[in-house]
Amino acid sequence: MILVKKKGWRFLATAAAVLCLVMSLVVSVPAARAGVCEEALGACMVDAVMTMTHNLMAGVSYAIFCTEGYTFCLRYYAEA
Repeated sequence: MILVKKKGWRFLATAAAVLCLVMSLVVSVPAARAGVCEEALGACMVDAVMTMTHNLMAGVSYAIFCTEGYTFCLRYYAEA
């Protein structure tokens, strides 16, 4: 039983690390040629990834709020 728990935590930690790596790559690549909404999304996702390193569920929630803010920005923010 103890081995199962240890392997479960190891898998969760590995999955979280891979998720953080993928999220950081997704954020850093399009940031080179981004508009206002994309820059805000990039900054927010960097904060979300940093939050994931401390608390996985809080970081995932943060990333969801980032995408909602990005959708709001695209829909209602008029770029001049």
